[in-house]
Amino acid sequence: MALIYIGDLFPILLTTVLFSALATAHRVLVPNKYSAFLQFKQEEDTKKTAQSTAIRIVYLIVGIIFLNCILKFTGIQIAIGIFLSCFLNIWPAIIQHQLLRLRKSGVKWLLLIGYVCFVVFSVLVGGITIGLLIPILRGERQLFWLDNQALSIVITLLTVAIPIPLETVIAKFSCMVIVQDIDTFLEEVYILEKQLNMKCPEIQNNKYVIDNVAKECDINVILLKTILQLEIFYRGRAYYRIIERVLCKCFKRSAIKRDISIGIAQMKISTVQKVMRKNPYDFIRDITNDEMNIKVCGKYLRQLIDEYQYKLEKEYYSIEGKYSDVFDYIACQYSGGIPETKERTILIYSAILRSMCSNSPLVYAGSREREEYSILLYSPYDETLSYQNFQNLVEEIENLGIIRKQVLVGQKEMKIELFCRDSYNLSIVQNVANRYNLQMKIE
Repeated sequence: MALIYIGDLFPILLTTVLFSALATAHRVLVPNKYSAFLQFKQEEDTKKTAQSTAIRIVYLIVGIIFLNCILKFTGIQIAIGIFLSCFLNIWPAIIQHQLLRLRKSGVKWLLLIGYVCFVVFSVLVGGITIGLLIPILRGERQLFWLDNQALSIVITLLTVAIPIPLETVIAKFSCMVIVQDIDTFLEEVYILEKQLNMKCPEIQNNKYVIDNVAKECDINVILLKTILQLEIFYRGRAYYRIIERVLCKCFKRSAIKRDISIGIAQMKISTVQKVMRKNPYDFIRDITNDEMNIKVCGKYLRQLIDEYQYKLEKEYYSIEGKYSDVFDYIACQYSGGIPETKERTILIYSAILRSMCSNSPLVYAGSREREEYSILLYSPYDETLSYQNFQNLVEEIENLGIIRKQVLVGQKEMKIELFCRDSYNLSIVQNVANRYNLQMKIE
């Protein structure tokens, strides 16, 4: 006898999507009352864990009643759907901490047991709801042993209290101290770099908007694009965006009060308010629009770069030992992290930004969409041009683009930074560089 049939696939899929969406809504709408297993281990906030557990049980019961009583899904279909949604929830953490290896420490065994307990308890709630709670609500079953009010109170308290201490005990025994630096996440950074090089529909659809914003704000297109891709990958999933739109258009007061992250750039409402210098009610409906969201993101990145340069020049003591470079500063400020204790996401952000952008200038350097290029002409081996040849060179190329910078220091250094507007002019610049025996670098 088969456990499931083809006709069960759609109910199972719908159940998985429903409970995944409910878990996401829990995390997005009430983040101060959401606690994952590892999060409890770090914070040791029993009250927050109790509230999170209670909310999880409530939405499981309500969802199961909806699926079973209204959509007529069977217990097997619902149980498998709950299992899959829980599995998808814990799978990233299992992979990150390599908990599937046969040879692992006792701490990691306890971590794995904790995740297994999470799945088992969730499925158990489904079984109890379908087998006991729903029949009682329908009047099909009665539990006479609960007629004793004292026993009813004791059982109720035990039902609520047992899961929380059990999770607490497991977390205490699995106490794990990890000194996090970027070496901790080298494999994840490597995988993420490969994923960022793949085509992203949201980026492709907005590539001209991204280029225009980068040019207006005078920031590198690669920097802006990388930030957007990271936010899409980590927090910008489609169902997040749907929830954000509903909140911003129908529940504006709640969205502003909770200071949720919004849009393709996943910027907090308070950050948008600081950048735009407007009342949140004036932009809350429009900030979910990709174009506006990207514009605010570009302006914010420009502000962060300027802040870092100012602090580096005027107030070096305030960033000494806190930020390794401008990419570390951007990652920390954008993600709202504490520089002294950088979290996993911030370390990964800074590493990715450094990897993708370190060989490019922070200012706008053109893009493939516009066929605009930032060019550096320089003399090799300290063999500079004479003053007259240098002037002739400048006259030849000044109509081919915008000269950002030109340097001629006697017989020591010759350098010209040119912003070239199209591939045709680029080829002419290359010919000129060859005639003057100059090196040419396209950034």
